[in-house]
Amino acid sequence: MQKPRQGSECSCARLSDRIAFNVMLDEFAIAAMSEAIAALREANDPAVPDLEHTIRTHRIGQPPLKWSALWYGF
Repeated sequence: MQKPRQGSECSCARLSDRIAFNVMLDEFAIAAMSEAIAALREANDPAVPDLEHTIRTHRIGQPPLKWSALWYGF
């Protein structure tokens, strides 16, 4: 049985698992934010456009997932 590699030499399977986990967390976060924004929109909250803009700006400003995974050694 082969031992798992340490540090930046982690296996492709481990990298794939971590990327899948990060995508899953993103999906949960996006769903939660969507529900919150929908509730705020129904209540006619004036901050909804600013909140939507902030979320879009944050998502666009982040590096692609593969860059994050490589940068942090996943």
